[in-house]
Amino acid sequence: MLLSDQGRVLASVVADSSGRHDALCGTSTLVRNTARYGDGTPQSPSPAGRELFKLAAAKNGLEPRDLPPSLSFFQGVRIREDGSLDFTGSAGPGGSVTLRAEQDVTVLIANVPHPADPRPAYVSTPLEVLAWRAEPTRAGDPLWDATPEGRRAFLNTAEFLASKGRA
Repeated sequence: MLLSDQGRVLASVVADSSGRHDALCGTSTLVRNTARYGDGTPQSPSPAGRELFKLAAAKNGLEPRDLPPSLSFFQGVRIREDGSLDFTGSAGPGGSVTLRAEQDVTVLIANVPHPADPRPAYVSTPLEVLAWRAEPTRAGDPLWDATPEGRRAFLNTAEFLASKGRA
């Protein structure tokens, strides 16, 4: 589950053939991309993820302070015993993740190299994004009862949506 700062479920991962994701490192920055590739502005051949997120946020009436930490799909990182990061690389072609939005969300996507990717070249592969409408999750869905924390988060979400007349 991807949770809000209020303990509500924003989205659930319902399928994952990739298994390589990172919720620790964040995305690339203007300073780092400029130092590493010579430029990191959104219109450059090596745009930084943070700059692309800020641009996408602005198009949706959001400011940089509205951006939460980012999540990297298809690029993995593990923590070594000494606390350092181990970049586990790309999931490779054909990997997929299916997310189910559990409430109204704004999704911002920046398809950029992972900041821990050791390759010297700026490498970004094609990404396909599909969206469709589905029935909302309800009590009885296996994810609701997978963990006590998950159940609490789904109940928080259901209560919030009911208070807005959207349950």
